[in-house]
Amino acid sequence: MNFTTQIPILKHENNISHKDKIMLLGSCFTENIGNKLSINGFETLINPFGILYNPFSICSSLNRIIDLKFLVSEDLVKVNEFWYSYEHHGVFRNENSNNLLQTINLGITKANIFLKETNWLIITLGTAWVFFLKENSKILGNCHKLNPQLIDKRLLTVDEIVENTSLTINKIRKINPNIKIILTVSPIRHWKQGYRENLISKSALHLATNQICNSINNCSYFPAYEIVMDELRDYRFYQEDMLHPS
Repeated sequence: MNFTTQIPILKHENNISHKDKIMLLGSCFTENIGNKLSINGFETLINPFGILYNPFSICSSLNRIIDLKFLVSEDLVKVNEFWYSYEHHGVFRNENSNNLLQTINLGITKANIFLKETNWLIITLGTAWVFFLKENSKILGNCHKLNPQLIDKRLLTVDEIVENTSLTINKIRKINPNIKIILTVSPIRHWKQGYRENLISKSALHLATNQICNSINNCSYFPAYEIVMDELRDYRFYQEDMLHPS
């Protein structure tokens, strides 16, 4: 008896080759796939802002890269002894704010050069939930363990995701007309948000990526979510937390 559901993967009209450059942004699933590509000899740039989960933060990072819009001191926040960026993952931290800005802005410059030359952009969306500062509605790429009373959250609508992502893709095409884009939805469940909340979030991402890929040329969807949820549904394929693939 076959205990797996085979997910058909449509062959892309273009193959990724070792001559290509590949830029990957998004959730921790992006990090894992990107590292496997790097280990196998592909030229990659992985998450220049660190791991990001929601579509708005991912697009915001891409817009900064495209426009070479550097961060300034007002974009940083100090939590205990370290400085962080609201728009970056927590791996970007430093006891000296100027050193942190220098590291971040150098990364933006390098990412801009890479994005102009890359053949493939792979974006993995993790959640449609966004956390934002109550005082100014600024969406956070990472909460950096700020006081929870300063933060609120909401669910992005499908229309918001489609519009924001489409605008960013069109901006990318202006500096790199031949780039090919692959969208995926991370199969990792955001259990802390709640079981139903996670399902609603993933549903919004699926609906949004479907609309985007149907309306933009050279933009396709890879069924990473479906492969893990169906072909690899057995918990033998998961880590001890039963959420992340092994």
